[in-house]
Amino acid sequence: MNGPCTQKDEIQQIKDAMLSTDMVVFVTPIYYFGMQVQFETVIDRFYRYTMKLSAKRPKTALIALS
Repeated sequence: MNGPCTQKDEIQQIKDAMLSTDMVVFVTPIYYFGMQVQFETVIDRFYRYTMKLSAKRPKTALIALS
């Protein structure tokens, strides 16, 4: 959980942006009563940053549209 991520993609930039802001707004369409798979993947990837995000405690909002 504290080491570098093995996947080389934009998640580090997203994490840095989330840790430098006071509020995060998540937006996803709803397809067949579920969130978009790409959105769920991003949320799952944040698991490794749970402690850092919890310590920062940014305000959050979720907008889900059908």
